Amino acid sequence: MSPRLALLLLLAPACSGPTAEPARRPNVLILSLDSVRPDELSLFGGTSPWAPDEVISPYIDALGRGGVVFEDAVSTTSWTLPSHMALLTGLPDAVHGVTDNHKRLDPGIETLAELLKARGYTTAGYFSGPNLHPVFGFSQGFDRYENKSSNDPSLGVFTNPDPGSMIATHKDSHEDVTSPALVEGASDFLAEMAGTDQPFLCFVHWWDPHYDYMAPPEFVERFVRPDFDPEVDGVHGKWELDKNKRDWDSRGAADLLALYHSELAYTDSQVGKLLERLEALDLADDTLVILLADHGEEFFDHGRWGHQRTLFEEVVRVPMILRLPGRVPEGVRATGQARIQDVYATVADVLDLPLPSYASDATQFGKSLRPLWDDPTHPGYDQALHLDVPYRSIDHRALRFRDDHGRRWKVTLFPIEKRATIANLDKDPLERAVEEVGNYPASKDARIRRAVELVQALEDARAALPLTGDGAEAELTPEIRAELERLGYF
Repeated sequence: MSPRLALLLLLAPACSGPTAEPARRPNVLILSLDSVRPDELSLFGGTSPWAPDEVISPYIDALGRGGVVFEDAVSTTSWTLPSHMALLTGLPDAVHGVTDNHKRLDPGIETLAELLKARGYTTAGYFSGPNLHPVFGFSQGFDRYENKSSNDPSLGVFTNPDPGSMIATHKDSHEDVTSPALVEGASDFLAEMAGTDQPFLCFVHWWDPHYDYMAPPEFVERFVRPDFDPEVDGVHGKWELDKNKRDWDSRGAADLLALYHSELAYTDSQVGKLLERLEALDLADDTLVILLADHGEEFFDHGRWGHQRTLFEEVVRVPMILRLPGRVPEGVRATGQARIQDVYATVADVLDLPLPSYASDATQFGKSLRPLWDDPTHPGYDQALHLDVPYRSIDHRALRFRDDHGRRWKVTLFPIEKRATIANLDKDPLERAVEEVGNYPASKDARIRRAVELVQALEDARAALPLTGDGAEAELTPEIRAELERLGYF
């Protein structure tokens, strides 16, 4: 080496100026909408029966245009508690173990909030329905986790040992309108974080789309027929008033759906307010926004209204959108099967963070959805569906998958009856002509065997987790249990 070159190399660091600081990781904003079917949003072609020209979800539509829309996204089940636990743990229901109201998350399982908090993120969660209560373990990893139901923003009613506190102040959650408090709480948090260099996770759970349907009059008027009268027509969109109605006809079902659409439109407007606040605070370009639902809703597709009874398509398919300018492509419609538990691994991938040490195929941990937006023809990942409702004697397991030829199938097992159904979702997407299989444990059908093997794999997966044994049973206060009973979850 010449003396001149050696001198240049020696002086190079001093002449190069200050070392650039590493780029700050993006923020994360997760918006979870309760009981929202994708096919009832205008983004997915949804229209309202009495007002087909009304756009149901303009803000959600705009969010989708700015990012990736997953056209075949599915939950893990058909109700709120286990599906949200799958979202925040990256694990299927049978693996995270919180499959009914008596169970809580084992502290040995690392939530998404815990993962991000350990990497310097400020974490905040805002919920508005009883099945997201911290008693089930949802608050693990959140610096703040606040109830935004109108009757108890401080959580005191849920935790106060005096029953009179609940009786005096707690309204039935079905009759609660929570969006304004949610938007206010989350907006205040965003404003607080905008004044710092700290990355954040903000999780917001919208209860309002869940029945009862109580949108403001200006939204209801857009979707109901001009002569609609809930008292005369006997359709209220309220669970306690309509759950025992037996004389549903096509007109009444359309009226109920119109009330649901008014609630979706109202919720969409509130989502829009929060996204506009994100933009006004100059945070939108640095925030990974994820919008999805926890499950869908039945509107007499198979003879009933509601959820938590079946694993039909109308209750397990969900909307899912990801947006992060410059890092997630715009205007992509991914057709592969995306799963709610894949959100965890996808966030870690986008943020370049390591997954928990136990995250592997052996534990059935979720996978990054990046391959689905890199290649919109990617088939996606097999989904295990689970519905365990002991007090209703419901035990359903299902596998939703694509075979080697790309054909979409759903196999549903009914262990109590020892029967199964097989649906070809390409030919029968509404599951109106399923193939019935008796005594499925003895069946040699390759599709049945694939589903049975998955059930066993899920049991083995839970055994592979670093569980502490402290998460078996949720200790529900009498007041929380009474509220869940009023909602129909016991």
